[in-house]
Amino acid sequence: MQMTGLFQAVEWTSRFAVTNVLWILFNAPIVLVVINMIMVKQVEVSVLSIIILMILVPWIFFPATVAMFASVREWIIEREGYDLVKKYWRFYINNYKKSVKAGFVLFSLWIIVIGDIYYFSSTHTMLTYIFIAFASLLLIYTINVFSNLAHYEMKVSWILRRAFFLTMGNWRLSITILGTSLLIIGVSVGGLFFLVPFFSGSLLAFITFSAFYRTCVKLTCE
Repeated sequence: MQMTGLFQAVEWTSRFAVTNVLWILFNAPIVLVVINMIMVKQVEVSVLSIIILMILVPWIFFPATVAMFASVREWIIEREGYDLVKKYWRFYINNYKKSVKAGFVLFSLWIIVIGDIYYFSSTHTMLTYIFIAFASLLLIYTINVFSNLAHYEMKVSWILRRAFFLTMGNWRLSITILGTSLLIIGVSVGGLFFLVPFFSGSLLAFITFSAFYRTCVKLTCE
């Protein structure tokens, strides 16, 4: 019995670690640009890095993240006995076009919100807080889009609408997603940075998709 429990613990730890490492590897160009931005202080290089980052994110980050959500979905609906690497690659390829389309929409919204926060941070405190609240809602909405893309084979327009209504209409799910995201990001960046390469992304995807899936079951929209 103890050996069975130990085996399951090792198996689940491996699932999270392998999937998270795959997510990091598929985001390698973005990771390298971010490291360069941290290491290099020249303004000119930083501006160039930001431009490169803005080009890469819709094409790389969103497909890789949707593939990660699709991978953890398999565990939650209890589909066993599959190769993690092959499945991740299959999800990446199959969902690539839809992920990029949704990525351009979401990334455009993020640019607007982050730009407003940056602009008003030195001139208008109240508006800064308002846009921070918008950023929180956008974070929830983005994760709901990831979950819907991983779970449904529908058009991007349908996915975006459904994620919006789910974000605004189910506050229990929204609070769970926001709280989980802020906790994992805060712990990972604030002290346990070693979690980032191995667990942060896959753990966040697992918990938020679990909450999303339970909501779908309750709404009989499985």
